[in-house]
Amino acid sequence: MKGRNRIIDITGREPYRIILPLVQEYLEWLLRVSLPFQTALTQYDGEISNIYPPYKLLPLLHNQHFETFPKRSETPVTGITVFTDAGKRSRLAACVWQHKQQWQKHLISGTPDDSLQTLELQAVIWAFENWNNSPLNVVSDSLYVVGIIHRIESSILKEIKNNWLYSLLLKLLRLLQIRTHSYFITHIRSHQFTHGLSIGNNQADLLVSPAWAGPPVNSFAQARESHSFFHQSAKMLARQFAIPVTDAQGIVKSCPSCQKIGFGLGLGVNPRGLQPLQLWQMDVTHFSEFGRQKFIHVCIDTFSMALWATTQTGETAKHVRRHLYMCFAVLGVPKSIKTDNGPAYVSRSMAHFYSIWGIKHITGIAHSPTGQAIVERAHQIIKNLLLKQKGGESLPPAERLAKAIYVANYLRLTGDRTDPPMVIHSLAMQSGLSEKPNQKILVQYKDLITGQWKGPAEVKLTGRGYMCLLTDQGIRWIPARWIRPWRDSAENISSAPEDVSDD
Repeated sequence: MKGRNRIIDITGREPYRIILPLVQEYLEWLLRVSLPFQTALTQYDGEISNIYPPYKLLPLLHNQHFETFPKRSETPVTGITVFTDAGKRSRLAACVWQHKQQWQKHLISGTPDDSLQTLELQAVIWAFENWNNSPLNVVSDSLYVVGIIHRIESSILKEIKNNWLYSLLLKLLRLLQIRTHSYFITHIRSHQFTHGLSIGNNQADLLVSPAWAGPPVNSFAQARESHSFFHQSAKMLARQFAIPVTDAQGIVKSCPSCQKIGFGLGLGVNPRGLQPLQLWQMDVTHFSEFGRQKFIHVCIDTFSMALWATTQTGETAKHVRRHLYMCFAVLGVPKSIKTDNGPAYVSRSMAHFYSIWGIKHITGIAHSPTGQAIVERAHQIIKNLLLKQKGGESLPPAERLAKAIYVANYLRLTGDRTDPPMVIHSLAMQSGLSEKPNQKILVQYKDLITGQWKGPAEVKLTGRGYMCLLTDQGIRWIPARWIRPWRDSAENISSAPEDVSDD
């Protein structure tokens, strides 16, 4: 197909003759059986030949056979049928076949370094070794092994880092090359039926399944295995698996992926909402590994710290609207959204969008990175999780981001809270909870305009370096250094002149 397309690009027409270095029997077999070969010659009306032109150098190719008949059959062959299976916990591989109406078996013990795939591969290799001189049917429930055998017969192996896997593949390739009879291999879904081929598959499965469940895995091992997949924090590990904080910290410190990522900043000192959906912060960050979808739009609820992020191909107003629709479907519709002064956020189309949904749009100080500290912290959390979870199987950008968001919403604790952000968000919306202290605390605060100390004011929320106060002028966010405990009125009056002079 590539050769035909290249000739058309150069000459502008189909070649009038295609010469293939194949023997006549193999050429006829390809035309009759091979679907890829038939597809490559679709709509070709020229001549197909395996006879070389009368050139001086071409006769050297007469005795060279570049392709041979594949030994793998597309349909079952007349011969013995072997069922293979492997167990990860038992570290056993099994081959099962029938001889004189009796089930025969062969077990292969694995090593601690064996994976489930290498065990399945060893079982198939054993079957090819023992029935090398007779037709063979192999039934395996490993799609990985079946896919390898479908492609390896006419392939060239290159060395890989896993030496044990490379040696198994090399052994399998040699067995198929020296094989004299055809074979057939197919994949069967485990435990799908109780009749037909599933009978033999169940026989093999019983041999590799552990006879007993074994002792329950201890909490420390469960925490370590969970962290290797999700990379949650030590505080969350301690709460989730009921292990000491020191043990959880040891798991995090010993994780090679987490060692590459430094500790982040705190939650920030931005004004926060006192109930869910009261105030969101929204921003966009870039993650170059996602290619065209490198624009990650993030929204975070400043009360519950529940967040949602989506990958987009840009950061214009239409991408922001698309992102907000997804956030509304998951978190709800907020009363206010705080953003920076980016052109997409302050555009007319977004202003119309906010008015339709009844959302108040707030912008911070232009070009000030501290005005969006909470969502900037969320950017760092998401990027760190993406880098920690990078190992293992390769996933599309949307799936990688979804996994990171799951950890950020359900396997993360913020501040001194004992529940994950999404749990707080959901429970607070159901019961109408808000951020309230355990008891009513009264304080006095310094008015920055008059320089006088006023009070009493009720404390609604405390944070690092600030307090949210309910004053006679409404909710106000005051730095902690300008707040003092409220005493009785006589003490406040007597200390007022001194306080006014203090600076």
